[in-house]
Amino acid sequence: MKIERVEAPTGMTVECDGYVPLVARNVGELVYCEKYWMTGDCKDTILKFGIEPASGAICKVTIPLLNQLSQITPPTVEPNAIEDGTPCVDLQCWPESVKFLEDLGSPVVAMVKDRLVIRFSRGDQKHFHGIRNGRLIYVVNEENDLSGLEVLDLSPQEIDNIMCTLSSA
Repeated sequence: MKIERVEAPTGMTVECDGYVPLVARNVGELVYCEKYWMTGDCKDTILKFGIEPASGAICKVTIPLLNQLSQITPPTVEPNAIEDGTPCVDLQCWPESVKFLEDLGSPVVAMVKDRLVIRFSRGDQKHFHGIRNGRLIYVVNEENDLSGLEVLDLSPQEIDNIMCTLSSA
């Protein structure tokens, strides 16, 4: 999914309830997501990104399936490579009748201290920057493709709840 522009940050609420590994929503007015971009391997990991129909803003991130963490620790985004904002995609090229676009792959998912780090298998993973909205960092490669996600400042309870979803899978 190509990031077209960055709008002002809205902040994000993050829920890790022990049943669904993670749900994050933009703070403020609830928006009904009419379009979703999905990635993962559909066996161990699924990630869904909800797109606000008018602006193309990513307004919701759901990880409905997370069965295992990787032994490989991907690099985290350096603080000097992060801008604040809400990433937006171009919906002009999205077929009107299509609600879900799937781009399946095998993401690497790791817990790095109090941070959940996810990298999709797309493009150069050495040169990337981040777009931070609240506790989420959207990782974007040099071609402006969304290539990962980081969830920051997880509490011990949120980490326990995420780990609980791993053991119950």
